Amino acid sequence: MPVVFDRENHASSSTHAGESERSGSSRDALHGELAGLSYAEGAARLSPQPIQMSQSPTVSETATTKLTELEGSEHETTDLCYMENSTKALLILKAHKTALQAVETPDTDGSRTEEIARVSRMVGYLEYSLKITGAEGRNKSITQAEAAQAAFPDLDAKAALVEARKLYHIASTQPGKIRRTPTPLRGIGVGGALAAMGGAEVLYQDEILAGKLTPGAPLQMWWAESEMYLRGKDEPVSMTGKEVYQAISAGKVDPANGIMGHSITFVKYDEADPNVIHYMEQYDNSVETADVRGDDTYYLGANLSTSGEASNAAEYVLMSTGFKADIGKDYIVKQAARHDLDAGKLAASLIAGINGSGHENLAAIQASVAHHGTPSAFDHNMTRLIGLWQHAVGITVDGVFGNGSCNTLTGTSLSEATSLKLA
Repeated sequence: MPVVFDRENHASSSTHAGESERSGSSRDALHGELAGLSYAEGAARLSPQPIQMSQSPTVSETATTKLTELEGSEHETTDLCYMENSTKALLILKAHKTALQAVETPDTDGSRTEEIARVSRMVGYLEYSLKITGAEGRNKSITQAEAAQAAFPDLDAKAALVEARKLYHIASTQPGKIRRTPTPLRGIGVGGALAAMGGAEVLYQDEILAGKLTPGAPLQMWWAESEMYLRGKDEPVSMTGKEVYQAISAGKVDPANGIMGHSITFVKYDEADPNVIHYMEQYDNSVETADVRGDDTYYLGANLSTSGEASNAAEYVLMSTGFKADIGKDYIVKQAARHDLDAGKLAASLIAGINGSGHENLAAIQASVAHHGTPSAFDHNMTRLIGLWQHAVGITVDGVFGNGSCNTLTGTSLSEATSLKLA
């Protein structure tokens, strides 16, 4: 149901009187300042001055401000809900770029310049996606090619268009394109496209329930489907929303099948119930609430992240692999219960294997491990660590820790891996 905010003006009459008294003296002072100025000088004095800031805001802070401004606003919409997510992300990132540019302190380490460049690339892609769909809110002053070039400034015009189109396929989750998009980012929607640029970090439903979402995160919902056709199957199957997402992640969705889902934008968690989120809806920018527990409607998200840390996320590092975090997480939970695995021992062994692997991109893999931290439970971070280890040692990367992976790590099967078991 909609969230109702109190918009009443609670200022007292005495406050208004005080403001009136002050305004008179302010006008006299202003008249004195303007005396003797030319028309151009006076106009410049009266023009609004750009807001100067002493500290860079976070993109979450910018998102909170922008979403509050957008709430309930009237605007033209599109039937493509994921393009509404794109529009909101675009407005947030444009506002964030403006805020960064307004910071007056010296950029001594160049980090703010790098962040502005990263945000500019993300804005370029989002403007491209709005252009190719003809969605409302598109920038009519630039062409598709110019927007794509802004997203990929190091590529020539043709190559930039190709890469921008690849991002759009991730955002739109088109059934016919799923198997051609990066496995770790399938089914994440607009957030997945931004994650592919190193500008967002993917979260799965249990991480959302753990309170990890930040304002402005694009969310993707997948609904239970009673007639879901899988690739190579003649008969439909009944699936929960979670199963629908995992079928998308595994590339099992039939291209002819319609996928039932929805795209929304995260605003905040409910103060009274941490299982409930407040989100901004597509058509009227109203703020609604949803309980995100259960598998019938499955939620995924991607926190906007513009300072560079998102390039250390496992989904980004493993983007060119077959890594499937959600499927892998469910699998390791079952195997841990079945074989009495110890999370601490498994994590330590995986990290030792990564450090001794000699992989040519070992520094990037280790940076990703450090970014997520050492897992102490069989959660998505454990699955990320499994995927990073598989990548480091050069075996099939899927995030699934079965007997084959266990044998590579320990020389034995899961049932015999005493070094990984509870004492």
